[in-house]
Amino acid sequence: MIFVNLFRTTSSHVQLYVNSILEHGRAATGVAMAGLILIGTIPTASAQILAPTPQDTSVQLAQPWPDIWPEPMQPTEIETPGPYIPYSPVITPASVIIPNASLNSEMEPASLPKKPKAPLRVGKGGDRAPLRYRVQWQPAQEVIGQNQELDVFEQDFQFGAPVYMQTPHMLIFSGGIRYHQFNTEAVFPDSGNPFPDELWNIRIGKNYIYNFANGWTGGLNVNIGSASDQPFGDLRNYNFGAIGFVTIPVYDRDAWNLALVYMPMSQIPFPIPSVAYQWNPSEQFSMNIGLPFEVSYRPTEQLSFEASYMLLTTVHAQTTYRWTEEWKSYVAFDWENQSWFLDQRIEDNERLFLYEMRLVTGIQKRFKNNFTIDVTTGYVFDRYFFNGEGFGDRDNDRIEIGAGPFLAIEGALRF
Repeated sequence: MIFVNLFRTTSSHVQLYVNSILEHGRAATGVAMAGLILIGTIPTASAQILAPTPQDTSVQLAQPWPDIWPEPMQPTEIETPGPYIPYSPVITPASVIIPNASLNSEMEPASLPKKPKAPLRVGKGGDRAPLRYRVQWQPAQEVIGQNQELDVFEQDFQFGAPVYMQTPHMLIFSGGIRYHQFNTEAVFPDSGNPFPDELWNIRIGKNYIYNFANGWTGGLNVNIGSASDQPFGDLRNYNFGAIGFVTIPVYDRDAWNLALVYMPMSQIPFPIPSVAYQWNPSEQFSMNIGLPFEVSYRPTEQLSFEASYMLLTTVHAQTTYRWTEEWKSYVAFDWENQSWFLDQRIEDNERLFLYEMRLVTGIQKRFKNNFTIDVTTGYVFDRYFFNGEGFGDRDNDRIEIGAGPFLAIEGALRF
């Protein structure tokens, strides 16, 4: 529980500084939001693809099921030196891109298909570094129908590291802590129970990947954690998730992605199969046809559009512009959800859900290629909590929160 106490102490100090900063920055936030609404009309589109370029001699790993399955912790990217291997996308449902060693290494570079360009990585979880820390503050907004207000201070720490990398095997360890601190006297209208003061999501996991000699890739991601107001306080507050996947390259460019997914804290809390075809018709365009659905378009080196959708209501769309090698800016729309097991719930399968939509704008500064700072502001709306077993119970014990601004700062470090 050392991390728990550290987060609580850090939360109190950081929130004092954030409150002071935001008190002077509300006018600027209003201006930024007006610009966001105008810029946000740009068409957007996405794919979570990250593959090595012919000049890049590293193996790059992207996050498992980024932002598509809201329950797993956010990404890690591990870069390790390796020999040059002709490009062939081997794309797993865990968004792991590994060069295909089965290609004939004597092929002339001019005869190889050009890889699609990855979207510019920026924004929440976008910079897939192995060590990240994010703080976010949402000022007090009205609790509809209760004559109360609610404000939220959030911290999110994530890490990842390889523990074994010996061809054809790869084993990666990752984890994270997400902490929400609430200031409110609101109550759930049906049960009369008070709204929790804090919510946690603590998780650790391992991702095993095997590269077959025929170019196929298989793997298994397993994780265990506790998302609750009393994490690890009771055995029923634990959760276990797993993703098994196989990727089959097609025509040295595309790929079939097959998976079986079990994520009990997602909107679909039972095992489901996933089938998708990764279509890469050009350098500028890429699409994952199936579940998750993803599309990416990068017409120039400076500009990219991306969008993604996963059952039932997880949506992301973003436009990013790179001004220089050090500076990027972006606008985005997100429809997100999270869930927790309340310790005092009556039914074991009952969860506290949060649903919200966001209009986002932000800017990122990169320092010497190994550290980035991301400053984000935006507008949160259609935000509500409820207790139930799924989206169909969204009118049970429902608490609606008024729309309003937020501010977030994220630091990411590469080794």
